[in-house]
Amino acid sequence: MYYKIINKESEIYKKLYELRSHELKIQSENKGLVMAKVGEYKKVWGVTGQRHHGRVTKYIGFVFDPQKVNEYTWKKIDEENNVFVPNKKTKSGREMAKFLDGLQESSFLEIFEIFGFPLEGKFALPYLEIVGDVIILFLDHKHEPNDDNVIEITKKEFNQLSDDENDS
Repeated sequence: MYYKIINKESEIYKKLYELRSHELKIQSENKGLVMAKVGEYKKVWGVTGQRHHGRVTKYIGFVFDPQKVNEYTWKKIDEENNVFVPNKKTKSGREMAKFLDGLQESSFLEIFEIFGFPLEGKFALPYLEIVGDVIILFLDHKHEPNDDNVIEITKKEFNQLSDDENDS
C-alpha cells in the first residue's frame, strides 16, 4: 500500500521525517568513513539502503583495480568482476571486516515502532522517503496505519513522487 504524509505539524510526520533524516546522515557519514578507510574503489559490493532489513547501505566488499589491491587485507571472490571482500585470514583483513560490520545502521523495526505494528509473519519491508515537503511511504498490505495524517495514494502517484526525488 502506498501512502503520503503532508501535514508537517503532525506527530507521525515529525517522527518519520526525523528517522529518515537520521538515516540519510548515517548513510553520508558511513560513506565518508568507508572512503577514508578503504581508499579508491570503483563500485560497492553490498546491499543498498532500503533493500534489506537495514535501511542504509551495507558494505560487504568492493570492486577494485586488481593491480592496486593489498592482498593481505582483501581477497578476490569474483574473478570476472574484480570483487574483493576482507580477507579474514589476516589481521588487517579481520580489522577491515570489523570496521565494515561496525558502521552505523538503521532498521525497518524503527518504522514498525513508530506505527505500533506487530512483528509477525511474512511481510514486505517498508520504504520511506522524503520528497520536498512530502513523506512517501510503502507498507505491506498487512500493515495499515491508523493515523488520519497518513493518506493512501495510488502506485502511480507514489512513483511520480519517487521519480521527482530521483530527478533532483
